[in-house]
Amino acid sequence: MSRFLTTARCLGVLALLTIGLVGCDQTPSSVEEFDIQGTMNTPLSLVVTPELEPTFSVEYQGLESPPSIEAPSRISVEEVGEPQGDPRDAGSRSWKLSLAVDNIDELLVQDPVLIRGNTINGKEVVDTLSAVATTSLSVQTDFTSSFYTFADYEGDVTEENYELG
Repeated sequence: MSRFLTTARCLGVLALLTIGLVGCDQTPSSVEEFDIQGTMNTPLSLVVTPELEPTFSVEYQGLESPPSIEAPSRISVEEVGEPQGDPRDAGSRSWKLSLAVDNIDELLVQDPVLIRGNTINGKEVVDTLSAVATTSLSVQTDFTSSFYTFADYEGDVTEENYELG
């Protein structure tokens, strides 16, 4: 009888420990329990000329507020629209770059444009966009062909039909 009681007590203690350990499970069970890492996706580089004023977007998550932008004196920055989404979960912000000067002495100038944000944990995240600026080169974005090609797929082009030479 005492063996039976000892075995029953051991099984009871084991069952209580198992239930207690299951209740102390530390694995996340919902999305809210995950820490979202503060990140930003920024283009690597853009070309800015008097004719070419590019617009770009920065997508971000895990930030306390939408990111800010710092540009050198040669580059002018204009915000396009309002920030979209929630900076903690997922959002985006758009800007337009243009030249702030009429003339650049060098052929090409590469200036860093800094995009800064603060994470929920208080860390600063900085992305760098390389703005290549020029006033001496023209960038063509619409290309048209200057020659035409004709092909005869029916096979009637022979020396007898056309005078060669």
